[in-house]
Amino acid sequence: MVIRKKRTRSIHRYLCHFLASNFASILINSELIDNEELTEISQSTFEGITGKTVKLSDSTPEKHIGRLNKILSLKDKAPALTERLANNVDTLAECLQLDDIAASIIQFTAVMTLNKSLFELINSYAYYRIESMAHLLSILLNIDELLIETALDELWSIGLLISSRLAQMNHC
Repeated sequence: MVIRKKRTRSIHRYLCHFLASNFASILINSELIDNEELTEISQSTFEGITGKTVKLSDSTPEKHIGRLNKILSLKDKAPALTERLANNVDTLAECLQLDDIAASIIQFTAVMTLNKSLFELINSYAYYRIESMAHLLSILLNIDELLIETALDELWSIGLLISSRLAQMNHC
């Protein structure tokens, strides 16, 4: 009789570190967060976004931004999961007959929901300079703000964003 060992599987929660790092990089270079405020963001916030241990040093805001850009340039360590997320978002958008802009908003919302440190970065530090949710998404997704507003209206009308982190910060 052969006894097979049960395979133990390590479950690592997929927190979209690669995508979250990309969005965070765009955010810190967009001037939505003041350079002085960037130096006040905790190390743990960037560790949560990137999924790795980071060391931030006290330096001038310009050097700090350079260091953050280096920290946030990640290689995707879970490309299959990143691709699956993109495919799932595309499938959802297709089933709901939504356009690519709406799909991009859904993907950003999913990333922000999975990676609470990205949400913290946006909600705690970019909060005061965001004119509207469409303004933030326009910068992060590099899409015209009017097109974003139209897609957001459609997503709100079908109830897709009601319990998302995007709804939690819909202060604008």
